[in-house]
Amino acid sequence: MGIQALRADHRVIVRLVAGVRGCAAGLKTRGDGLELVALLGRLDRRLIDHLAAEDEGLYPALAQSDDPALRRAAEEAIRDLGGLKEAWRAYLARWDLEAMLAAPEVFRATTAALMSAIVFRIELEEATLYPLAAELALEGAAA
Repeated sequence: MGIQALRADHRVIVRLVAGVRGCAAGLKTRGDGLELVALLGRLDRRLIDHLAAEDEGLYPALAQSDDPALRRAAEEAIRDLGGLKEAWRAYLARWDLEAMLAAPEVFRATTAALMSAIVFRIELEEATLYPLAAELALEGAAA
């Protein structure tokens, strides 16, 4: 998956995260919970494929770069951001509809923290890693 496709994914993921945040904040009824479960399912499908493309493809490839700045940025991203997929899976395993409704305040706090981690990763990639990768790709195309 190329950088442009990953950036397009980011835009969709950020919109889904905003929706999850809003639904979680307003969670009061079983109907609210069902809406939230459906939204989490949509986010799950997009996020897991996206994280796999980055964690199993992009990051390792960039960590093998001859460019020291890019290699360092990729290694830092792997170290600092690489556990997001596991955190996401644990979150989904923990928070089914009944758990959300039984402990809504804990669910809201947990959701807010995880959604912030997702957005943080996206912002870091957009600000640092993707521009370096795009620059390297342009340099490689010119060579």
